[in-house]
Amino acid sequence: MYEELTDIFSIKYMVTDNLYPFVPEIPDEELSETHFVYELGLAIIPPKDIRTGDKIMMSNRVWAQFDTLLTSDTITDAMEISKARNT
Repeated sequence: MYEELTDIFSIKYMVTDNLYPFVPEIPDEELSETHFVYELGLAIIPPKDIRTGDKIMMSNRVWAQFDTLLTSDTITDAMEISKARNT
């Protein structure tokens, strides 16, 4: 069995000291510290099968630029192209 990229999500975040607007089950009050609240955008489904490649084992996290994920044959290829662009 092989692993593959199944979907990509954009992530928005907000910094707040009141979590009530996001979790109405908790009290509506100012907290002593600020917190990050993350929201996932809609899923982007790759137009083709994008396998992990030979340098990614199990569920490792890697960094790759978005366009390389959609145009490469593997996540490993996308990771290497992204690294090469930034050196």
